[in-house]
Amino acid sequence: MKLHSMKKDERARPLSGGAAMGLDAAPAGSLVRILAFGDLPPASLQHLQAYGLLPGREVKVLARRPLTIILVEQTELALERSVASQVLVEGVQNPV
Repeated sequence: MKLHSMKKDERARPLSGGAAMGLDAAPAGSLVRILAFGDLPPASLQHLQAYGLLPGREVKVLARRPLTIILVEQTELALERSVASQVLVEGVQNPV
């Protein structure tokens, strides 16, 4: 699994609807909440969790191509599509 990290500070805009989807399908600029993880190897799952990707966590989607880039707290993570598709999320309508 390729994972890239760098610092960044940005504000997120909400994604309307709230329907469940893979993280790779969330539009760039949207704010999503992590619901669950799909079929990921245990080592990959632990790696994502170490970066703060946990159920209930809100993240901003910065880009979808060529990699899914998300903002978790103050850190940008770039995920391959095969990994991002296994992170189940829902749009956040009213960010806190």
